[in-house]
Amino acid sequence: MGVFNPGRGVRDAQSGTRSPPDLNCNNFHLPFPPVNEILRCACIHAPHWSTRTGAAVSRVDCACAIASLSRLLLSLLRSGRASVPLARSSGNRTREVPMGYSFLLAGLAAAFFVALFGAIALGKRLGRKLEENGGAGVAAIEASVFALLGLLVAFTFSGAAQRMADRRDLLIQEVNAIGTAWLRVDLLPPAAQPALRAQFRHYVDQRILYERHVADLDARTGIAAKASALQMDIWRASVGAARDDVAPPLAASYVQAVNDMFDAATALVAAQKVHPPMAAYVFLGFLALICAGLVGVKLAATQRGTLLHELIYALVMTAALYIIIDFEFPRIGTIRIDQSDALLVSQRQAMVDPTVVLPVTPRLP
Repeated sequence: MGVFNPGRGVRDAQSGTRSPPDLNCNNFHLPFPPVNEILRCACIHAPHWSTRTGAAVSRVDCACAIASLSRLLLSLLRSGRASVPLARSSGNRTREVPMGYSFLLAGLAAAFFVALFGAIALGKRLGRKLEENGGAGVAAIEASVFALLGLLVAFTFSGAAQRMADRRDLLIQEVNAIGTAWLRVDLLPPAAQPALRAQFRHYVDQRILYERHVADLDARTGIAAKASALQMDIWRASVGAARDDVAPPLAASYVQAVNDMFDAATALVAAQKVHPPMAAYVFLGFLALICAGLVGVKLAATQRGTLLHELIYALVMTAALYIIIDFEFPRIGTIRIDQSDALLVSQRQAMVDPTVVLPVTPRLP
């Protein structure tokens, strides 16, 4: 079944104009009901945009889109562990699935996209009322505001990308530290090795679970507590084993490897919690809306249609902020670093007890 099946409308032979198409606005079948509602709203009002004034479009169409987006965000921000209704592929029944942060981020991006359009419409209305022709002073102010927006976007984007790269490097350092400590277990007495190897495997299992549930605040807190307890157990067992018939240089080498393994995990957890303050993102969004209003003021004096230019500005700004936030939280959005996690999983799979090869006694003829 298709997503929708719009009509084409009828062309008038005398005027050469095409009448509004006969759209079937109830024939949307996306697996996300709030998005279906937004598309249905746009389908109903879009054929009449060319016959309405700008004020009518702003009041009716934008109000419809904002109302639909509000219902979308409310469904995403439901109490507790929010969930969103996903329609089944057959029938009219719905089922509840856990809400993904990607849905929330997409909903916020859609709301910001509509807000940019609203800011442009407001700027156009103010521009018509003020009827300012502008001048060198006004142009300088506008240039400074847009330059500030460009600098903020550039620095925020660069910082988010750098922090994601730093987290990836720290994860690689942790994998290397775990592998080094695992190999140096061979320096300990054979009697202490089996118990320590089992504790190492349990610890790495908890680290893998933590990375996979880093977006779940409640789950990751419990996993982090278990990992911390395993760190204490490994440390006590390591110190005790290093004191038993182990040469001091070998014991110091093993203990240092275990300490580096714990330090790498702590550094990675701390790096995952380092983000710019919320005020920086709020100010960036506010500045983008201010610039959208200035764009509307300039477009007020334009006689031809400017919908394409408004769409380009709103789309570019929304995409830029979306990618910045996605870079900042690479485990809960579209951008992923699961390939780096595969290194930790591979290290866990390699943590097997060394096989003991028994000497083969030759048979006597």
